[in-house]
Amino acid sequence: MSMRPPVAVIFDWCNTLVTGSALDYETVDKVLKHMGRSDIDLASIDPSTVDRYLVHSLGSRWKEASALYMEFAEKSTRVRKLIPSSNVLELLELLYDNGISMGIVSNKNGPSLREEVRATGLSKYFSAIIGSGDTPENKPSPKPVIAALEILDVTPSEQVFFVGDSVSDVASARSAKCLPIVYGGTEVEGVLSFRNFIDLCGFVRGLLN
Repeated sequence: MSMRPPVAVIFDWCNTLVTGSALDYETVDKVLKHMGRSDIDLASIDPSTVDRYLVHSLGSRWKEASALYMEFAEKSTRVRKLIPSSNVLELLELLYDNGISMGIVSNKNGPSLREEVRATGLSKYFSAIIGSGDTPENKPSPKPVIAALEILDVTPSEQVFFVGDSVSDVASARSAKCLPIVYGGTEVEGVLSFRNFIDLCGFVRGLLN
């Protein structure tokens, strides 16, 4: 049976719709302290080489640090400087022009998430923006997805796409009876995935035509 076009699309926020324009040094310091590596001082390091310096300094613990950075950044109430991911606006415009409802579900603090969406200039596309604290549980629970769909007045189904970059996004989508789509470099067996928004936009356009 061929796939049907979406009636709604839910997106993850950070590292899906948007990317950070630079490392948040305050969050990096928090990660280093948590890992017992307060000896690493970034004050004298050229900003353009910080990533490489941290990889060298942390060695095999670099992946642990990266995961912690994302966790702490999501929980932060600070409004970060973010930029839309490459070619994402083409997809958002396609969905918007075709009257397809859109929402955001993130584990980022709810009020800060909504301010980040506003500051990034993307508010017009999204009728539901759900973050941490808006529902009793965060992803991978289905509750924030269901809450977003209630606002959109859309029934969960495989015609509701959830586009995200992590396994928690996939788990949340599946538990909410929606169709997970993985964006970026993550691969999950049996889940539709796209490495970039050019390909994802082309796929959605094909469903709409």
